Amino acid sequence: MRALGVARIPRGPHAATRRNPAGLTGRQLQVGRLLAEGLTNIEIAGRLFLSVRTVDNHVRAVLEKLGARTRRDVAARAARLGMEFGREK
Repeated sequence: MRALGVARIPRGPHAATRRNPAGLTGRQLQVGRLLAEGLTNIEIAGRLFLSVRTVDNHVRAVLEKLGARTRRDVAARAARLGMEFGREK
């Protein structure tokens, strides 16, 4: 492998990929955790010091990327994907 220029052989999925298989951004993960706690968009915006419009966009992205239909569905879908929602890293 070194002769082909490969310095390191990956050993399975990266830990970050295992924790976040939906490919959410860091901010989307924060929003997802707060959604899973049952907070409203206004409460999330206050906690993260963001505008409500920005939070609305993140909420839409989280629902879409997790394939969730409702806000309550976020935690269940994340758990099914093996995501570590609710645990700060």
